[in-house]
Amino acid sequence: MISTSEPNGQNSRNGASTAAPASVSVRAIDLCCGLGGLSLAAKQIGWKVVAGVDRNPTALKTFRRNFPETEAIENSVRSSVAMRRCQELLKSPGHEKASSVILSGPPCQGFSAAGSRDPKDLRNKVLVAVARAIA
Repeated sequence: MISTSEPNGQNSRNGASTAAPASVSVRAIDLCCGLGGLSLAAKQIGWKVVAGVDRNPTALKTFRRNFPETEAIENSVRSSVAMRRCQELLKSPGHEKASSVILSGPPCQGFSAAGSRDPKDLRNKVLVAVARAIA
């Protein structure tokens, strides 16, 4: 894992603290987690990432290595089974007062300026599925 902080918990660029807080009050799930870039950022600011969901088994293998304490769910964000499991993990006993955050980095090749901007690209539907999962 790449660390941007000095041993004393200070960021070498601007002096801001990057040390994790003593208690975690934010629990997160990462939809379309890939290798875990958004999960890494969440962890660095002191959030507890409880699950990562992705369809790509190779990416999820790396996610598991990067976040062994986090449940890796190999499934689609369209799966009601996967979304129910994420809800269970966010609201597990003893964490009722924790804030819940949904992270997601869905594929954007079908609609971004750098991509094909093809309205028929099936990857565009993943963004809609993420929005439904959050709603």
